[in-house]
Amino acid sequence: MLSCFDENCPLTRPKGVPILLKSPPDSTGSAGNRCGDTYRVSEEEKLLLAWGISLNATPQSNDAVSTILPIIDKNGYSSPNLVHENTPSDHLLHSFIRPANECQTKPKLIMVESAETRYPGAMKKLLSVLWVALLPVSLVAETHEWKNTQGKTIKAEFVSATNETVTISMQGKKFVVKLADLAAQSRALAATLRVQKATMQEPVTKIKTPESEVRKLALPLTGRLAFHSYTAYDLDDSGQRWLDGQIHICNFPSKTAVTIQEIEKRTIHAMNPIFNRNGTQMTFMALPIGPKYGADWPEAFDLFVYDFRSDKLANISKKARLGLSVDEDPVFTPDGGALIFKRNREDLWMVDLKTFRVQPITDDGKRNEESGPRISPDGKWIFYWNGDGAEADIFRIPVSGGVRELMAGLPDIQEMFPVYMDNGRVAYTRWTSPKKHDDEIYFLDLANGKHQGAAFNSTNGANDSDPFAINNWVGFSSNRTENGKGGWDLYLGDPSSPTPIHLRQLSTSRHDLGGTYTPFVTGQTK
Repeated sequence: MLSCFDENCPLTRPKGVPILLKSPPDSTGSAGNRCGDTYRVSEEEKLLLAWGISLNATPQSNDAVSTILPIIDKNGYSSPNLVHENTPSDHLLHSFIRPANECQTKPKLIMVESAETRYPGAMKKLLSVLWVALLPVSLVAETHEWKNTQGKTIKAEFVSATNETVTISMQGKKFVVKLADLAAQSRALAATLRVQKATMQEPVTKIKTPESEVRKLALPLTGRLAFHSYTAYDLDDSGQRWLDGQIHICNFPSKTAVTIQEIEKRTIHAMNPIFNRNGTQMTFMALPIGPKYGADWPEAFDLFVYDFRSDKLANISKKARLGLSVDEDPVFTPDGGALIFKRNREDLWMVDLKTFRVQPITDDGKRNEESGPRISPDGKWIFYWNGDGAEADIFRIPVSGGVRELMAGLPDIQEMFPVYMDNGRVAYTRWTSPKKHDDEIYFLDLANGKHQGAAFNSTNGANDSDPFAINNWVGFSSNRTENGKGGWDLYLGDPSSPTPIHLRQLSTSRHDLGGTYTPFVTGQTK
């Protein structure tokens, strides 16, 4: 038993922070006058207090089930950093709180288990609403190290997380901590565990559309499609080097694709086309014509922007004086005023298309290679993938830079090629399982965090990859055995239907990948 009214109390909060002691109500239901009552304090609560987390005194029921409640008291003390998942309204808590001046000049707030055990029936009823059943803790639950902003660490099991808090468990008790009070690496850990738990616990289901919403799968009658083709990205199976990437354009309702002369004249190995928001321009990566490329050819990748209105092609890497660097995976910002791209197979950068000023968004070098950036429609987030093979996961980061957040990261499963759809979802490519490395297309619902596989994913060992939005449908590339023109052809799929359309007329005799679509057609393809 501890009495914490003396200055040497081991549960004193950090110096200069007001602390309030809360005592249980008396038989009338109002706050008691026993400011010197003694309390029992659990070992895990002592550890959390020593960690520097603000805690509140908590009344106990007869069965000694504990919970943590936030308090904003009558004297204006701020709400604590450790909160309960089911916070009651402030007015329900006021009867539990003693004004500081009724107890002590310098009161202390401690986490307690009260020695008092008798409460009025009304109080028991109120408390019964506040108790939250503990999640079952697995016998093999993993303990993680958590660090707060003061650099202090504790070890606890992960339970769950939201965008603002993380719930941890110590000795079977749950504690909810604000992410703002954790160090950056612990916030990142919470995000990682949140995605892994959600993806592993939720059964993956094929997307189904109600019969009343069934629409006929078909190519649009308007708009423009772009994709690239090549014989091989670099070396083919025989070891021969190929640098023959080309960008193809189809203006619907046409069913065939053509190349653009200006791009063909001034570049080689052009790939990864992306339109700006109004379809007037297209950016891509390519090798400028001039040098002879050998084994070191990737060192020369540049960024280009083609304008459909003027038939002009600009080498953005040259204008920005990026020098001999590998500039890949460009994408327009929503306002069309800048490009975000991967530089030197390391970090994400931004280049302004008026001033050609460049600035880094990430700066972690080769430790984290951020690939395939895609920007959210509101311009706030960049989705990308990091790593390769079984280590490849999908993250997002604020456009202004900051702490990355894991969005798709199953252990030992490759996840790549995120792209925004038109309905609040992100499509991406992932392996079927750690042992089955067939590419499949999945969808992440940004509203609820759920992942679902497309109904059209191949079941015979073929790969479905490179998804892109095309009105309400999903365009993608696949190397299904029924393809008659090349290893990878273009397809159009309904996420809720098992049968996609093979875009045979659009596909070339080579590998067709990196599709993208805009509903606008400006200028002519020459």
